Amino acid sequence: MPTRRELLRAACAAGVGVAFPGLLHAGGVAPTPDWERSLIVIELDGGNDGLNTIVPWQDPVYQTKRSSLRIGQVTGLGMATFRTGAATTATGQLGLNLALAPLLDLWSAGEMAVALGLGMAAPNRSHFRGIDIWNTGTSSSATATDGWLQRAVGGAATPGAEFAAHAVLMARASSNPIAGAGVRTLAMQSPERFIADAARLAPLAMPASNAALQHVVRTNNDVVASRQLFEAKVGTPPSFSATFPTGAFGDQCRSVAQMIAAGLKIPIYKLHLSGFDTHSDQADRHAALLTQLGQGIAAIRAALDQSGWWTRTLITTYSEFGRRVEQNGSGGTDHGTAAPHLVFGHAGNINGGLFGVQPGLAYLDGRGDLRETSDYRRLYATAVRFLGYDATAALGATFDRIGEGAGEATPLLKP
Repeated sequence: MPTRRELLRAACAAGVGVAFPGLLHAGGVAPTPDWERSLIVIELDGGNDGLNTIVPWQDPVYQTKRSSLRIGQVTGLGMATFRTGAATTATGQLGLNLALAPLLDLWSAGEMAVALGLGMAAPNRSHFRGIDIWNTGTSSSATATDGWLQRAVGGAATPGAEFAAHAVLMARASSNPIAGAGVRTLAMQSPERFIADAARLAPLAMPASNAALQHVVRTNNDVVASRQLFEAKVGTPPSFSATFPTGAFGDQCRSVAQMIAAGLKIPIYKLHLSGFDTHSDQADRHAALLTQLGQGIAAIRAALDQSGWWTRTLITTYSEFGRRVEQNGSGGTDHGTAAPHLVFGHAGNINGGLFGVQPGLAYLDGRGDLRETSDYRRLYATAVRFLGYDATAALGATFDRIGEGAGEATPLLKP
């Protein structure tokens, strides 16, 4: 039998992290997920500038504070409620940065929603702590070692021999919203690379003792089982007429579309787009990133629509924080707080449009940053519900889903 070190080296070569202790949710009953559905979460690494993504382009404060960074040409999304004081609101226009023009078809089709003002009380402006909070789904004062999605899916019954993994991490596996015990995660560059790397492993007999070695052997055998499913489903990857953007992010988008279209029973996919820490020279850099984002999402939608899987997919963005209202002296923006996030899905599953309240640019916190108008975990509760899991167990408390809070008339998710 190979040594523990040899097995660990082989598993790492396959880019896999696996853990399987049995976990149950609150009440001792595991939820019954819909294994025909997939959630794609896209990390905008570095802190996306929400004000230049969903743009309050007519706001005089925005025009003044962003003298050279303000976005003048947008596609109007419509009127939104703006928070102008602790208990007062007004209305104003919001527009879509034209770098995201590939998403306009989704907006027109009612397949794009914007959740405004997402954040938390006492936000943290550190990249490391900020993304840790968003990955674990906690308050800013709490710490956790498991991800919010791990708490959602860790105790759910899996579909037997058809089970490939709970999640696939396409990049930056160290930033992991499904970290923890009770889940199988596959970290890979592409399905083809995973199949090739995992082919080095063969099934092994379970040792009678030595818990550490048993875990390593179990990991090995789970990788072998996943490789066999991948080889059967995506050994010949599905082809699409959609055009994916060039580069690493476009490759991630294509790979995820191939895995979903192949019918692999994997509920969660995490993509990663880096470069949003735009302290300087933001205008061109941010536009290029949003172009990749828009092209990638539009291509996923086109590919899954072509293959019949778009009706069973939800996409959402997340990032560690937004940016400050006022541009800095280097043509960029510094670490901020609340920001909008984007949700995409088939019109049969979601209501498109603007949801929530836009933080007012003249009603800032003590450090001069945007005040959150909606707890970011409402977005997570919405995503967990789409998959059929228990959102309260995932988040440790009950949060209203987007559009389903007090005074909100239209839910983001359709019944």
